[in-house]
Amino acid sequence: TFMSTPSSLAGLVTVKKITLAEKIKFWQHIMEYARVRGIDCYLFTWNLFTYGTENSGYGFTDRITDPKTIDYVRKATKALIKTYPLLKGIGLTAGENMMKQSESDKEKFLYESYGEGINDALAEDPNRRFKLIHRAHQADIDMIKKTFLNLNANCGLDFSYKYSVAQMYSAVAPKYIYESAFLEKIRDSKFFLTIRDDSWYNLGYTR
Repeated sequence: TFMSTPSSLAGLVTVKKITLAEKIKFWQHIMEYARVRGIDCYLFTWNLFTYGTENSGYGFTDRITDPKTIDYVRKATKALIKTYPLLKGIGLTAGENMMKQSESDKEKFLYESYGEGINDALAEDPNRRFKLIHRAHQADIDMIKKTFLNLNANCGLDFSYKYSVAQMYSAVAPKYIYESAFLEKIRDSKFFLTIRDDSWYNLGYTR
């Protein structure tokens, strides 16, 4: 999918202009609103996309070997964690827009950017507890564990598996988790079973 194209950018409409400080204050308020109601906030990202940076002048690319992109994501991750003290963790995937890369190269990029960004932030705040959730979608679990071995001790590494892939209404007993041998590969690591309802979108679009 190409969500950032000349035609889509040409159709953008500005609803309201707010400053960066106002945006930060808004999301800090959202996280506080959630905290007092017993809800933890996590931010998930799909890799590797650089949408929105086309006209930044920095020349970021979606190449996993681009040192500028790696440095940008690393520093952005550190800034994110420091800016939002109520953020409990982040989640990522090695699948989106990275399918042509080797498992080792994908995880190397994710650790050098997001992983090291987490390490940088927690090194400055040793009392902070954080969590990284790595989706198992198009990823090698053993490679993930090996690559993220030096993740800060205050950051837990958990996993996420799409139990029914993306079609929660299509089967009463999804078999994907058994076909992929996920339970055998994950061993004693903690993980989330997630359910997606893409079927609902498909049904909505065809009505």
